[in-house]
Amino acid sequence: MMSEQQRQHLSALVDGEVAPALVHTTVSALASNRRLRAAWENYHLIGAALRSEQVRPEYRLIAARVSERIAAEPIPLQQPVAHRSRAFRI
Repeated sequence: MMSEQQRQHLSALVDGEVAPALVHTTVSALASNRRLRAAWENYHLIGAALRSEQVRPEYRLIAARVSERIAAEPIPLQQPVAHRSRAFRI
């Protein structure tokens, strides 16, 4: 769920006009709310269209696609680092 106040703060964040005291709470809400992330994407697409920038369909839902790809990647196993003991010279 997304409140009207959250939507306004998000819009202000996109426009670079959010109050500094609201940045942390707005970004935190964005990170945990799927609907806010969708609104964030829509605001950016609207902005790009208003600026006559090319909007490519594959840009939609890019964060979700990147997350899916990262989750599907195998986790590399690192070799243990050999520690050399150094003799101190006096």
